[in-house]
Amino acid sequence: MDEQGPRRLRELFRGRFRQEEAIRLIQQLGGVAEAADFIFNNDPAEINRILNRSDDYIETLRAESEMLNIRLVEELESDSADHLFACQPCERSWWKRVPNRKKVSKCYKCHQKYEPIPRHLEWGLGVFNCPNQHCRNEFKGKATMGMTKSICHKCNYLVKVDHILPPKKGPKMEPKDNHNCNGINCFSPNPPDDRYKSFFFTC
Repeated sequence: MDEQGPRRLRELFRGRFRQEEAIRLIQQLGGVAEAADFIFNNDPAEINRILNRSDDYIETLRAESEMLNIRLVEELESDSADHLFACQPCERSWWKRVPNRKKVSKCYKCHQKYEPIPRHLEWGLGVFNCPNQHCRNEFKGKATMGMTKSICHKCNYLVKVDHILPPKKGPKMEPKDNHNCNGINCFSPNPPDDRYKSFFFTC
């Protein structure tokens, strides 16, 4: 028997069969093509009968498959992050969770692919952490990284934006109006059109 036959059969059915089961199917049915045809066109109960699988084995296999699927989802979630993307020609921006191995998203209008806006240039709902040791107040407001400063409403300390929060799913949450946008040296600009013209990255 070709040593690659059982491996090809297992790859075709995504690990549904163990190595010894793949060998048994190929031997009893006369080859890889015949075994694959039999699996495609017969009831799972008939396949299990040939492989002498018990009901307990089927339940165990199903439970293992469910656990594997859960682990795969958890790994994908842990290996991804929310990023801000923007398309200058379409004058739009959006947030999307993308895997770290492939940080790219497509504009739905022009279908151009973009890499994410660098973290230090993001804009949106910003988090401010007051550095005053006697205050340590945290508040939120519209901001652009590296540009926006806001007066802390507790101690009047001028605070730089710390980071930008991705939008939450569900009902739209309005930021609390707990900082003074009319104060001296306090500003919260809209997305800086001129500023981000230089960091659009196409793939």
